[in-house]
Amino acid sequence: PDLNRAWAQAVDWPSQVAVATGGAQARQELRAALLGYATQAGGQFVGEEAYVRTKLALCLTLCLKRDYPEEWPEGVAALAGLPGALAALARSSGGSEELASLCGCDLLLRALQCLQEEIV
Repeated sequence: PDLNRAWAQAVDWPSQVAVATGGAQARQELRAALLGYATQAGGQFVGEEAYVRTKLALCLTLCLKRDYPEEWPEGVAALAGLPGALAALARSSGGSEELASLCGCDLLLRALQCLQEEIV
């Protein structure tokens, strides 16, 4: 799937992720698209509104809940690596490494909050 800003604002991501019925390959592509959206080149995700980051965190949490550990064994590591990945992108594109890292931490904390709400 191709994720872009207009799609992110128009589509109810959580319900789309929750009902994703494709096989393992389709779910892997969805996870890759979600993570790719968060780590898109140029660090454009850093400027996204809070509700977009929350939607993305919820979708990643739903993917983790559904696919971890059988189909996405590196899911926790992928989420934990978001701050470093965003900082590295900012470094390579000349953006603010600190801001990108904070945005990655924000996304990680939002995902952990969603995960905690799902578990409790």
